[in-house]
Amino acid sequence: MVDRLQHRRVLSPRRSDNKIEINLPIFRDWLSEYSEIRVLPKWRTFSHKRRAEEAIKEEVQIAPIIEVPFPIPEDDLLFVSQQLVYCGKQKDVSELRLWLKQFDDDIRIEIAFLLLKRLAESGYVSEGAKLQALSRVEEALLSKRQEIGQGVWRVIRGRSENLCITYVDSDLKSGATTARELAKRLRPGKSGAPNTLADWLKSHVDKDALVLIVDDFAGTGSTVLKGLERFLSQEGIEDVLESYLDQRRILCYLLYSFSEALQRLRENYPRVDFLAAHVFAEEVSALDSEAGIFEDNEEIGFARDILIQIGRELTPQMPLGYGDLGGLVVFHNTVPNDTLPIFWSSGIVNDKPWKPLFPRA
Repeated sequence: MVDRLQHRRVLSPRRSDNKIEINLPIFRDWLSEYSEIRVLPKWRTFSHKRRAEEAIKEEVQIAPIIEVPFPIPEDDLLFVSQQLVYCGKQKDVSELRLWLKQFDDDIRIEIAFLLLKRLAESGYVSEGAKLQALSRVEEALLSKRQEIGQGVWRVIRGRSENLCITYVDSDLKSGATTARELAKRLRPGKSGAPNTLADWLKSHVDKDALVLIVDDFAGTGSTVLKGLERFLSQEGIEDVLESYLDQRRILCYLLYSFSEALQRLRENYPRVDFLAAHVFAEEVSALDSEAGIFEDNEEIGFARDILIQIGRELTPQMPLGYGDLGGLVVFHNTVPNDTLPIFWSSGIVNDKPWKPLFPRA
């Protein structure tokens, strides 16, 4: 208000003592006559009300907010989150904390964090790591080519005419994606689903040809075994496939595998050449006593009870993941079902919705 009156030149600062001077005689005369009667009472009412409101604010005590300390230090959460990028998004500390809080009490939260920490350190496969694994598979194939038959590719129009690349699972699964990525690198004469290869297999049985079956991951080996069984039992080309097997011209290369899966595959199909670019050790098997995640068998048993209890509500048929493997493996864009369901499955746990940290598409 004072600023407005100064702007209108009703009031002006006096240079001699910096006090405010009333310029308009009429306004000055009015104040002299009526200020005490009309203005001062209103000012006193306003001042009294303002002091009362301030006093009330001072008397009101705001209850202190007591924040219960989280059992996992912030720095530890940050360290783990910085290692995890899933489907193009960096995991942050708040996501990790929200996921961990679903385990309720401090002991269970600490158990879950130990598993998450091991997954981030040893079981997480970044996009760069997967590309390196693809390169190792490519190098292994080129080396194997030199050991079999004439040891060379028959290149026509920039393609290796005597090489076929295929996969063992559905066209929509990650194994098919891996086969397509490798085919872009190697440019084979033939690539595609297993049930589309019969004519090529027949026409190349005596042409120094190699068949490469690829997959990105083998946890228990069951998926690869079932796919190989379907592939090798195709009607009408049994004799042709026998010829390829006898000459060791069928290769099955994996980007990642558990050692037990690789051993199982070799035992079931000794005439197929198996190789994994990276073999996971026991360290990413959550409940393996050799993993070193927990201090003793009692702690392992406690962790098992927690995982089974939650897992039964999320995925009743496989509470510890497919084949009860209890894996701690996550790729940058997908999660194998061999991994513990607490990481990838959604559902209802203890009548509350469970939000996975790495939801499967």
